[in-house]
Amino acid sequence: MTIGAEDTLSSRLEKIALLEEDWDGYNSPAISKRSLIHSKEIIKLFDKDIISSLTIWPNEYGGMLLRYRNGDKTIFACDIGDECMSYYITFPGKKTLDFAFIEYSEQSMTELSMRLAELINYCRKNK
Repeated sequence: MTIGAEDTLSSRLEKIALLEEDWDGYNSPAISKRSLIHSKEIIKLFDKDIISSLTIWPNEYGGMLLRYRNGDKTIFACDIGDECMSYYITFPGKKTLDFAFIEYSEQSMTELSMRLAELINYCRKNK
């Protein structure tokens, strides 16, 4: 049986979901179920061939940090919380777009999806 990138990321999410309060020794809260759900929704916005380039960590606020690297540069990072997300997208050699405290909605997820598609297409064309 082959373990794909999606399985590896899913396994990591499952392990993070098991973290209890004070998981880091600094009284950080347990990772919230809502931030896990939002993380999975955001991961689904990436093409399957990109998922192996994603990394995810718990953060000290009970949320998650998702990062996409293109080579050695982070070009997308998203802080995922219960009620909102903050993220940046960097087009290599061009511009960085910052978005802070964006509430989850169908519109905000559609906008994020469009921005990620633009970023991924840009990276594929400019390898």
